[in-house]
Amino acid sequence: MATTNHNEVVITGNTDITQLQVKGNPAASGGQSNPIQTWEDGESPSQEVARVTGDGRQQVGDTSLMTTDESLVEAHEQGTSSATIKRGVNTFGKFTGAISNGIAWLVSELQLPGLGTISGIHTALRAKLTHDNDTNDSSGADLRAGDFEAVNQGGDSTTPVGKMTAVHARVDNQASAYLSSARGVAAQIANGSGADIETAAAFEVLPSKNPSGTIDTLIGLEIADIDKGTDNYAIRTAAGKVQLGELGVGLVKSDNNGLLTNAVQGTDFDAEMTGATAIANGVAGIVPQPLIADKDKFLKGDGTWADTSSNGNATALNDLSDVNIAGATDGDILIYNGTQVRWMPQAPSRGRLELITEDTLTTDVANVTISSLSLSNYKTLIFTWLKIRSSGAGSRDLIYLRFNGDTALNYNFYGVAIVNAAQYPFWIAGNTLATGFFSRFKMEVSLPAGSDYKPAHIQTGLAYDIEAWDSFVWKNTDAITQIEFFSAFSSNILAGSQYAIYGVK
Repeated sequence: MATTNHNEVVITGNTDITQLQVKGNPAASGGQSNPIQTWEDGESPSQEVARVTGDGRQQVGDTSLMTTDESLVEAHEQGTSSATIKRGVNTFGKFTGAISNGIAWLVSELQLPGLGTISGIHTALRAKLTHDNDTNDSSGADLRAGDFEAVNQGGDSTTPVGKMTAVHARVDNQASAYLSSARGVAAQIANGSGADIETAAAFEVLPSKNPSGTIDTLIGLEIADIDKGTDNYAIRTAAGKVQLGELGVGLVKSDNNGLLTNAVQGTDFDAEMTGATAIANGVAGIVPQPLIADKDKFLKGDGTWADTSSNGNATALNDLSDVNIAGATDGDILIYNGTQVRWMPQAPSRGRLELITEDTLTTDVANVTISSLSLSNYKTLIFTWLKIRSSGAGSRDLIYLRFNGDTALNYNFYGVAIVNAAQYPFWIAGNTLATGFFSRFKMEVSLPAGSDYKPAHIQTGLAYDIEAWDSFVWKNTDAITQIEFFSAFSSNILAGSQYAIYGVK
């Protein structure tokens, strides 16, 4: 039966036994369903502030919020402010003197032994903070589901405290155990439909507070050797930007396309690198795309892919580090540029040699005539038979040379005596010489388009005996527009003979 006592109840034990024992009703169907004990406030009607349930659970606070019996120990509270209650659960420990055994002041341990199937999420310690105030200003709030702080007030420069860690996480996969995935720390940001987060950081290292002290080495994030796996990654990211350094002035940044920037130099890495020259530094940028043909090449400091197939030797003129032939045109010559410290193409200010025309005979011909020559831009005409051979029956054949079809006695040269002839004669290899023997012929004419007589200097070689030097003057004031060669004995000039005409400006 119920008994009401308005006075204090004091139990003083005089024997080392249980001083107060409260038992549930053993006759109740399924056991005691109502609390074995309740503690109530002094209001009228009174309200429960704590209870012990029939199955031994301890419940403290506003028991009306305890809709399910899921916890061995529960503490609930509901109010409009935290003026009186600031901590749901508070523990305090203080130990003096030498301490060598480890102290774990708050322990939450969950074991899942047995052979049954285990699925779902199981948590040994869980903290949750819910903000549901959308009618008032919460912009000044700093809401934290967990707050860990390690405070050091001891040690000195001679014997500092060994190590202090605010949060330490460890996954221990013990001998003969298997895990498909392990995470020492996993952080996730969840954002619901229609919600907005201005800035979200799944993991943030805050600035250190050091108003007047000394920190010898300050590291925002330190990663020890990661070398115990088959594949080891100190840092691995999926999609998203990567930035190292202060925003806007970081040392290295990249976007989703893997394009890097170097904000210190103010140069975007999405542009291709600019190679260095002999007088200027290059500009950082992405590596130029190598093509299939570049697979065996290496990237040089000048930003080009260089050939390695010849053991590093140059295979083209532009492969030489001190040569730059960019922009070269026909007739240019290489001039050393002391400012650029390399050889560079340049049109010669004088003496520039230009190829006017060239040809190789494909059939035997009785006459070779080159017409419609325009030589007004040249100071010297150079005609050369690179090789010439006749079908004449002897070992040599006499070839005549004429300008502009002039058959008058205007070719003045020295033979046994001074001769004025209707052409200039010279000897070439005939058909009785062994196959492969060709003669050479070279003629230089000064001012070929001038209004004076035209002096010519001749150099010939029969390919098997001495070379000969000669000269003649074409006593004609017309510009040379045609050059003609033919045999004095009506022989043919053989196929394979090759000539070239150059002009010197």
